[in-house]
Amino acid sequence: MNNNSGLPPLLMILGVMLVGAGGLLLGYVGLLVYQIINPPEEVKIVQFILSHIQIGDRAIYGSIGKETFEVNVAAPVRTALFLFLGVLILGVLAKILSTLISSGLEMIRMAKTPPKEELKQRITESLVRK
Repeated sequence: MNNNSGLPPLLMILGVMLVGAGGLLLGYVGLLVYQIINPPEEVKIVQFILSHIQIGDRAIYGSIGKETFEVNVAAPVRTALFLFLGVLILGVLAKILSTLISSGLEMIRMAKTPPKEELKQRITESLVRK
């Protein structure tokens, strides 16, 4: 008899939970990206960022000798920055969620695979019956 008989059901439950959570979060990230692509002003995080970055904000400023200079953030630069950061964050989140899902699938596979001793015993019993 196996001492870890409660482990496979636990692994199965945990694996299904990881796959489900990863799938739901991946769906949410997809919905968020869809909302940002279509009407970005309606997404709360974009509203927050837009309220803190103004078109006239200085990105770079300083002085060279007696001359001062400044570079302002224009709307196209701001849009390009959002696009770059959005793609970067999306890539990181997608990789994290795919790892979560693959870990859950691996746990499910481990829960379904019998231990080696039990597998050897089944093979021996099937050979003896023949």
